[in-house]
Amino acid sequence: MSVGNPTGTQYLRSSKRADNKSCEGCGTLRTAEFEQFVYGEMLKKLSEFQTLTARATTVNPKLTALKVELAQVENEIENC
Repeated sequence: MSVGNPTGTQYLRSSKRADNKSCEGCGTLRTAEFEQFVYGEMLKKLSEFQTLTARATTVNPKLTALKVELAQVENEIENC
């Protein structure tokens, strides 16, 4: 749950805390700081993927043979 105040700062607190005050909580957790932390961790995690690589295409000999046969049949049809 996000709670705002007149200064524009948002604080996060658990729904248990908001509903019945049964959660002690972890202290002050500001929304902007939390979002910045999550963003930083995402950048760290994604830093290992600096370059994109394409998957190697696998060649299926049966499929290649069928494509050649199809081309031959289409050529025969066009010549008729």
